[in-house]
Amino acid sequence: MYPLAVVLGVAFWRNDPSVWRFALPLPLIGFVISAYHVLLQYRPSVEIIPCTTEAPCSGRYMAIFGFVSIPWMAGAAFLFLIALLLTLRTIQTQDVARVQ
Repeated sequence: MYPLAVVLGVAFWRNDPSVWRFALPLPLIGFVISAYHVLLQYRPSVEIIPCTTEAPCSGRYMAIFGFVSIPWMAGAAFLFLIALLLTLRTIQTQDVARVQ
């Protein structure tokens, strides 16, 4: 999430609508990691790398409405960013088609 702030900030400063090409892989990777963490919270047996007992990977430190955890919120934010970047892609391709 933090590199996205830098990439999108520079693109905004340069007024570069083609930023979606560079920024889109970041929330895609973040969403996959977030989905894996949510899966670990519901199924701790799918753990690839064993975690410590002091900081278990399957632990929930916050659960709003009984199911919204921190990885769940991060996944929702990543999906929102993916949707925004794909919308930017659509707008940019329509603008390029209009110019040609």
